[in-house]
Amino acid sequence: AFDRSGRPVWRHAYHVAASAVRAAAEEPTDSAEPVVTIGQTVIVAPRDRGGIIGLSRGVPDRPLFETGPDGVRIVGATGDRVILAPRSFADGDRLTAIAVADGRPLDSEHSTAVPAGPAVMAGGTILRPTRGAGRAGIAVTAIDPATLGPMHSALPIPGDWHDDSGEPVLHLAAGRDTLVVAGSR
Repeated sequence: AFDRSGRPVWRHAYHVAASAVRAAAEEPTDSAEPVVTIGQTVIVAPRDRGGIIGLSRGVPDRPLFETGPDGVRIVGATGDRVILAPRSFADGDRLTAIAVADGRPLDSEHSTAVPAGPAVMAGGTILRPTRGAGRAGIAVTAIDPATLGPMHSALPIPGDWHDDSGEPVLHLAAGRDTLVVAGSR
């Protein structure tokens, strides 16, 4: 961690096998890996190590918790929970929540929607591109981070959004009063 002038304040080192470093460097990435800070807790999902690490700003050299599974990314955080999804949305992108305090599992997604891209979190809401069966029905589904259930009807996205394999793939970027949908057509 750095202070506002750019000077290091603290750091946390973790062991990584050389093969994991090579694999992370070779793995294509389509999204940033957020670091979540809630109160005095900093939560990271290192690409070169796997799993989730919870650190205390007060005692950064000793993790509060280290938990799996490997291959997850942080979608966002709210209240006492961090929302996780598989790095590869083809794995089902089943969202899960863990406790900020100790990393224990809290909840998993209740939606039966099929993912069509990685989930993002903005304005306290999880947004996830979803699809119907086959090539039909591309939409953005809003998911409540407290329950991991759908909040309301999905927002349909017009057009034919499919990659070379025929699978729909959308990427979302969200900000204040803005939702950007990108993909191949």
